[in-house]
Amino acid sequence: MISSTSAYMLLRSLGVYIPNLQDARMNAMVNHYQPAMVTAVNGQTDRVRACISSIEPGQIVPDVFSQPRFNAAKRILDFINLGGTTIAARERINVVELVLVHLQLSVNAFTALRVGDYPTILQVSQDWPNLLPAEQAALRDYVRSRAAANALRNLADMSNVDGASILGNLKAIAQISAAVNAVRPGDDQRFSGITPTSLRDLGTLHGAHPPNARFPGFAAWGPGDHQAPDRNIRWHFLKHVLGILEEDVEGEDPNEQAEWWQTLGIQLTWAQVQQHASSHPPLAPQQPLFYGPNNLLTIANVPLFLSQVTLTDHPRLVNYLTVTYEPAYRDRAIQASRTMDEVLVQSNGNKTFVCGRKTVPAGDQFIIGRVVNGVLGLSSCYFAANIHQKMAGARANLVWDLV
Repeated sequence: MISSTSAYMLLRSLGVYIPNLQDARMNAMVNHYQPAMVTAVNGQTDRVRACISSIEPGQIVPDVFSQPRFNAAKRILDFINLGGTTIAARERINVVELVLVHLQLSVNAFTALRVGDYPTILQVSQDWPNLLPAEQAALRDYVRSRAAANALRNLADMSNVDGASILGNLKAIAQISAAVNAVRPGDDQRFSGITPTSLRDLGTLHGAHPPNARFPGFAAWGPGDHQAPDRNIRWHFLKHVLGILEEDVEGEDPNEQAEWWQTLGIQLTWAQVQQHASSHPPLAPQQPLFYGPNNLLTIANVPLFLSQVTLTDHPRLVNYLTVTYEPAYRDRAIQASRTMDEVLVQSNGNKTFVCGRKTVPAGDQFIIGRVVNGVLGLSSCYFAANIHQKMAGARANLVWDLV
């Protein structure tokens, strides 16, 4: 353990003026602090002074004792002293400086640090000089958005995301944080979509479609919520074009099917209905909806027909419409995504999306896709009854804009 003189001189070098060597406050230091810690601090006095001042920024008056500054110094020295060796103590100085000076967190942040996270935060402190000043500023904003007790835990989790080094992850966090800062300045929830779950997907999109870049459209359909692209296309065609749902969904737009029939040029004649429909239940009551030279179901009568007929009772008719028109739905969605009127990247912290709107003669389409296993694919395309409300919901999770 150290002597009273060593402790006294150490404190004075840090701007803490204990009245004399016999002061009772010296006892805990003499009985607890190790020479290795003193050696480490004596070689880094200016850095440790800056750390203490970040907690207690009051003016230092020579030879005047300040209880707040003493308390701040004691908390920092206690943490550094846990290193045990001079090398480990110097490493802890790096961590304290990272937390208090570079990240500008409160002292509660490093005292709440989980033991298992210490090696990661130490590596972050060593990688910090390898970040550009703009990256450091963005990373600081991100970390400071968390409560002090959780800030370093979150930073450790983010830094350890698979697929990149700690430095690589820090740069990714900084890039994405800077992007969201640009479009949602001052929003307390702007970083909520940046999580260990979403970081890799957001990084993928930042590389392929950076902020304000032109979005070329989705290259292909993805699995969405249906495990495979083909299943995803099929269920969205059945839902949005034919009104067949996997489960009851409230609030569906009753006009959407008619908008798709107009957009895809779907034509269904009474003769085709008779050819493909099952005998039971009979569809004779719907015959008046078909008229004209070809006894055609008009666009205006599509909602009425689909509301009166349970298509799942007529699987051959469903199959006919699917085989004939599903490819057109699949391709039209891809085509529409290439020229969206508004497009953005959004994340809820779990899933990461590109979405946008497209106005066509039949109405307003909402087009959305997400990153699955590192690949961006189209998830859905449908007519939205209130496209502005839909886009407002997407913008609540906005990360950056595309054009």
